[in-house]
Amino acid sequence: SRCHYHDKAQTLPRATPAEIPAVAPKQAPPVLQVEGLNKTYASHGRPLRAVKDVSVSLRPGETLGLVGESGSGKTTFARLLLGL
Repeated sequence: SRCHYHDKAQTLPRATPAEIPAVAPKQAPPVLQVEGLNKTYASHGRPLRAVKDVSVSLRPGETLGLVGESGSGKTTFARLLLGL
C-alpha cells in the first residue's frame, strides 16, 4: 500500500495525541490470539485444505499483514477471524 499524501505526511495532524503514552506491545495482553486455525473445504468430493494450522498473536500497536499468492487462503483466514 502507499499513502497518497506521502509528501505531506509529516505536516498532517496526528490521529492520536502525542501526550498519550504508548503501551509497549510486549507488555500488553493480545487483542487477537488464534492458535491452530484450520479450514477444509470439499472440492469434487475430495478435501481441500485452505488454511492449515495458523497461529497468530497480535498486541496493541502491532499490525498484521497477510501476503501470499492468489488462492493461498488469505481471504479464508480473514473470514474465519470475523466469523463469516
